[in-house]
Amino acid sequence: MRWPTGKLTVVSCLASLCRAAKIETRQRTKGSTQLPANDDFLRRSGLSVAVLDDYVYIEGGEVNSELDESRSTAVSLTLSIPLEESWTNDTVVFMESEKGPAPYLKQPALWIDEERSVIYSWGGQGSYKNTSAAGDHHLYAFEADDVKGSWSTHDPEDDTLFSSLYRTVRGAYTTCHGAGYYLGGYGESRTDERFTDGSYVERPLDGLLTYNFTTEKWTNDSTKALDYATWSGRATCIPSIGASGLLVFMGGAKVKMPAFRNASEPVSFTNITSFDPSSKAWYYQRTSGVSPDPRIDFCSMGVQGQNNTYEIFIYGGWNIWNDKTKAFGDVWVLSLPAFKWFKADIDGPKRGMHGCALIGKRQMVSIGGNNWGKDEGWIDKDPWTQGIGILDLPSMAWSSEYDADAENDNTNFIPTRVLDVGRTDTDLVKLVEPAERVKYVALSHCWGTSEPFTTTYATIGDRKAGFPFELNIPKTFQDAIKVTRKLGVRYLWIDSLCIIQGDVADWEREASRMAGVYRSAFLTIGALNASDDQEGFLTYRKLPDWELNVLATGSDEKSTHVYLRRREDRYIVPAKFPLDTRSWTLQEKYLKRDAKNKNPLIIRDHQNGTPVLSLLRSRIIERVFSEWYHMIKDYSTRKLSVDTDRLPALTGLASYLAGHCDRNYCADMWWQDISQVFCWRPSTIARVPHRYIALSWSWASLICYVEFPFGFYDLQDHWLDSTKPLSSVRYLDYYLQTKGPDKFGQLSRGWLLVEGIAVGLVEMNQGGETKQNFRLQCIADMHTATVEFDLGQPKNNQALGLLLMRSEPSEYSKELYPDTIRLLGLIIEEPGE
Repeated sequence: MRWPTGKLTVVSCLASLCRAAKIETRQRTKGSTQLPANDDFLRRSGLSVAVLDDYVYIEGGEVNSELDESRSTAVSLTLSIPLEESWTNDTVVFMESEKGPAPYLKQPALWIDEERSVIYSWGGQGSYKNTSAAGDHHLYAFEADDVKGSWSTHDPEDDTLFSSLYRTVRGAYTTCHGAGYYLGGYGESRTDERFTDGSYVERPLDGLLTYNFTTEKWTNDSTKALDYATWSGRATCIPSIGASGLLVFMGGAKVKMPAFRNASEPVSFTNITSFDPSSKAWYYQRTSGVSPDPRIDFCSMGVQGQNNTYEIFIYGGWNIWNDKTKAFGDVWVLSLPAFKWFKADIDGPKRGMHGCALIGKRQMVSIGGNNWGKDEGWIDKDPWTQGIGILDLPSMAWSSEYDADAENDNTNFIPTRVLDVGRTDTDLVKLVEPAERVKYVALSHCWGTSEPFTTTYATIGDRKAGFPFELNIPKTFQDAIKVTRKLGVRYLWIDSLCIIQGDVADWEREASRMAGVYRSAFLTIGALNASDDQEGFLTYRKLPDWELNVLATGSDEKSTHVYLRRREDRYIVPAKFPLDTRSWTLQEKYLKRDAKNKNPLIIRDHQNGTPVLSLLRSRIIERVFSEWYHMIKDYSTRKLSVDTDRLPALTGLASYLAGHCDRNYCADMWWQDISQVFCWRPSTIARVPHRYIALSWSWASLICYVEFPFGFYDLQDHWLDSTKPLSSVRYLDYYLQTKGPDKFGQLSRGWLLVEGIAVGLVEMNQGGETKQNFRLQCIADMHTATVEFDLGQPKNNQALGLLLMRSEPSEYSKELYPDTIRLLGLIIEEPGE
């Protein structure tokens, strides 16, 4: 059965489901010593950071500003920043919560209880102006209520272990599977008043404290296996390893017990200590790769990847704590389970005693810190406004912008193969299979008609052995290699070389991973104007149209040379580049990162350019998928070398949307809005592909330009359908079977079950090559149906039926056709076509 389409104009309704959050705030417009304005702000340091319920909380520490007459002021407020909306460090608004019974502390440990929306505070040190905090021996709990919250003491009853614990500072802490952990740290008179052997004698303590959020029980596991006490290191929970997770401790300083802090030595990053809470066993793991320099007071953060992989990011810190203290600004990543280090290419400002956390899906926020622990480190102005920097994890680039719309960009994506382009003085280019995440550039290009330079099973050995990049290589590939090297990036992804051509299994597997390839690339090079790989894209720039010598008239002025060029008229729509005419390059265009904010563009609203990711986060789902069909309209105008690639060339985009919305894929349409788009129609004469592509009711079944029924937005941005579905029509079920494992790839068979009212048609007259007028058999008057056939007129004496689908809304049709009801539907032909 074939289902040619009739005319209709319809689209899914706009349903704005944005969550409205009413937040009470107390904003300081002029600033204060506690929360200085941007211009007055100098430094914030010694704080701790936690993320809970779409807010990042900043607890403790000290701040300095132009308003402060002393070195610094203890922060007596709990600060928070909402994460539901985007902001920059210039526009960020701090919300304030009173401390209540909780003291003002530096570097308290924060444990996050997501189930109860509680942040626990343990340990910490009273500031230089707040030594009374040492007498407050309590566990404190912050109960979050949206942005606001309240502090209270949360001590266990009759717990002799808790009563005997000393409060310390700069211990390594983390939260894992409903429990808080705290390793080491040191104590002195400002952390616990029971330290009476001197005003500033610092005693490292051993033991791993555990606080269970559910049972509210404390335990202190022995660290005798470590043979030392540690302080100023960091801890990370890997929740996917073991029943209770795995705790990883790194960095800091260590000293044999009993001893004082000034007798300590740095902990090397070449050996990582871990603890299994289930077995209570300690382990040592030697790392590979070049490791970071030893350091203290850095910040760290972990990110879960795919297939039980994990990455731990560390940033900054100090080498030692004395007159030779040096701050770091480098960023390092430890990749697990390989336990291999690699260094980011771009450093941040040097700092220590700051806090880091994962915000959103793919950004790390760094808050506070100074580049020297003594007075000098407080008076130099932080290069980051309010001491806030944002690291985009996929691109490893620093910025001042938090993007609330940035979705998870598969930070741990590893391409199957990439080209190792080496350095500028390297002749050979090698095909390699990376075992860990690498920074790479992707190429989007037109293959053209020239002899392709590819990787096959016959040539893969030669590609891995290396080939000269200027010998018999297409010019576009040579240019891409040159640009990649100039950018200082070592790896390059090109589809024809990184996918084994002629291998169906490899092609299907790599096609399904296309979204990850382009979303995870450092950047994508688009060879826009090259219709063939032999043309290249690096050319000499056009010389300026005019050159002017500007002569100085005064003795103090200088002459100069000015180059002028005609400005292009911005209202003239440029012609399509060759790259924009190819089907495969459409998703490459949408999946690449935006140069400004490093976000995947995916699809932009065709009316105002709004990124669909913004719409996704705002839950305007109907508008998201309205834009999907606008994109399909563009896609249908593009060219494919192989007809059967019509669905696979969109698999990256389809898999991305399916992973972010509660919608079911239906042959590059979506089941939840099938009633709105089922009546697609060709806008040009259609061609039947030589091989089966899709079911007859899918737009992909024909080679032609496609149009979908769309409505419009009124002046209040409300969506108006031009037609309405008939209540008699029900879409009951569907089934799709793909040829390979990719559920968004090539189809082999399927069906769609629809229930509705069908009427017979009697031919009246012929209206053209593809149009014909019919009379409805069930209606005795002169009502007619105008039919547009996809593939020309049907065969003689072929029985036809009309499945009525939609009608024009009464309020819409009354104005244009006050005495007419217009019904729209699809034509049914006899099976066998």
